[in-house]
Amino acid sequence: MACLLVVVRHGETVDNVNGIIQGQSHGKLTAQGEAQCQLLAKRLSTQRFHRVYCSDLQRTVDTLSCVSPSAFLTDPVYTPLLRERACGDLEGKPLSVLRPGSVSSRAWRPDNGGESWEDVRVRAHVFLDTTLREVSTTDERVLAITHGGFINELLAAAGVRSSAGRAGNTAVYELSLRRRKSGHPAAALIVDNDTSHLPQGLITAGRNA
Repeated sequence: MACLLVVVRHGETVDNVNGIIQGQSHGKLTAQGEAQCQLLAKRLSTQRFHRVYCSDLQRTVDTLSCVSPSAFLTDPVYTPLLRERACGDLEGKPLSVLRPGSVSSRAWRPDNGGESWEDVRVRAHVFLDTTLREVSTTDERVLAITHGGFINELLAAAGVRSSAGRAGNTAVYELSLRRRKSGHPAAALIVDNDTSHLPQGLITAGRNA
């Protein structure tokens, strides 16, 4: 079975602007982030989504809340599978504590409940497998509102690579997703880190998740 998976990063948050590691803290959208979400909602208003998934962290919930329910053919599912990487005792600290080269292992977990990037990749695989198992027709559209770090791991889990750098706030990705005979997911990246719904003054680069 196959589907079109539309993946979106949340709007700009206060911690994005201040260079703070958010991890799985909830975060608060800035006024600019709210404006980004309104324009994202306009972009998505012409589509109809058979399934809608959203990280259960507040910054993604608030991003999704801007989208008209008329775009949804089913109620959204809020899931911890789509959360950003848990950063343990690093959450709330400045990004400068992660000096270039200071942490090189994908298996490294921050203290006090942190996840490794390998852990996040596992969650991405579970999400892809679950999505493909639940779709029932080849023309289904699936929307996922999530986080920059998770998007990187999701693309890798799907076997595709972005050529457009780190995800911008409210950036849109579209993947044609199917299951191989082996059972593993396969994808083609159709839209990559697209913020064309935003005017130049509202485009913000992926400073942190």
